[in-house]
Amino acid sequence: MFHSGNSLLVCLILSGISLFSQNTIPQGLNAKEKIGWIQFDKSIDNSNFTVCDEWNIEEYYQVNPSYGEGMASIRKYVSAHKQSLEALCEKDGYVIVRFVINCQGQTDRYRTKFMSLNYADENAVNAELQKKIIQLVRDMGNWTPGKYDGKTYDCYQHLKFLFKNSQLVDVLF
Repeated sequence: MFHSGNSLLVCLILSGISLFSQNTIPQGLNAKEKIGWIQFDKSIDNSNFTVCDEWNIEEYYQVNPSYGEGMASIRKYVSAHKQSLEALCEKDGYVIVRFVINCQGQTDRYRTKFMSLNYADENAVNAELQKKIIQLVRDMGNWTPGKYDGKTYDCYQHLKFLFKNSQLVDVLF
């Protein structure tokens, strides 16, 4: 049986845990420059690409956008390009591409990063492979935009391409 002192302690612990929980629903923060924000860059981004609400681009896990039948469709699409990707692989690791899916399912604002298998940050490695992956993702076509509670949202999405022994091993969310 809890005593009143113990009840207060349990409440404090549980409320503290909830403060560190991942935000899994859209919050309407009206904040553009949050962590992970992708600023429009006229030198590399499509000037005709628009989002519905620049101030509220959600994360993929908040609104669940999709592509075709899901990960199986993405892997099938990428497998058709596997050899050309492997030919550009200079070093094993992850090529991570982050991009925006707008409320119509169009994509742009692609940014990549290379991470070695031991998670060391190595941006300059595999530059040609990164360019090829951006082109590949750009050519995928439209996604189904993210929705929550009946509302369609712009959102950020990322795909991770895993290379081991110069072979494309997997594509992950």
